[in-house]
Amino acid sequence: YEEGYKWQPEGSCSRCTCVNGETVCTHTHCATPVCLHPTKTTERFYHPTDSCQSCGCTNGTVRCQRKPCPFAACSHPIVQECCRTCEGCLYEGRERAHGERWDDSSDPCAACVCREGSVRCERKRCPSSNCKHPVQRQCCMSCDGCMFQGKEYADGTEFADDNGPCGVCYCYGGEVVCTKIPCHGECSHPYKPPGQCCGECERVSAVTFLCPCIYLEPLSNCTAALIGNEVLATDDPCFTCHCKVQEHDLPSLTDEV
Repeated sequence: YEEGYKWQPEGSCSRCTCVNGETVCTHTHCATPVCLHPTKTTERFYHPTDSCQSCGCTNGTVRCQRKPCPFAACSHPIVQECCRTCEGCLYEGRERAHGERWDDSSDPCAACVCREGSVRCERKRCPSSNCKHPVQRQCCMSCDGCMFQGKEYADGTEFADDNGPCGVCYCYGGEVVCTKIPCHGECSHPYKPPGQCCGECERVSAVTFLCPCIYLEPLSNCTAALIGNEVLATDDPCFTCHCKVQEHDLPSLTDEV
């Protein structure tokens, strides 16, 4: 160094001078700082309550800024190392891994999946119902019952066919089979009331006097005054009818050959 040259050794708070070929160093006296955050000028540090902010001191003043982050091009990003990233999904307050599947809490018939930071929910796929009359279950159609003419029937149920009084239907595995009730009678002219499938060979009527088993029309010559008397069946001379009183004092007819 030349005579009179002054310098400050690196990392030292001393100032040195070249005097008569010798180095003379003295301690540097620092003035009292007037700034709010006195520190070394070049020092940088993280914010004490937010590690995502980097701070620096400039002329005794601290300035902080958040760590720069790249843009996350997804709908449900997660936060990693201060930045939003599409490496997972944040959905309804819960983190999901990429490729994870789960049931939608708002719709039991929907399932959701996380794909690269975006969540997609869609209806669950249902297996095909290989029956003609399936029933609706929670999410899918099922063959464990029958939906027939707007009504639901349990599997194995027998029920009346609305198309006629003689029809009866059966539900088996989502299929409905309907048949007619067979009628068995030994009389040639059975009485068949409205809405009833099979005729009856004996019936008592309080309104009309019928000749059971033979005639569907009342005999005009059988009146209450003739109770106990024999009445001729005019359209068939081989049969006669008797007017008599049976249970509950209801007039009726019996036939004889």
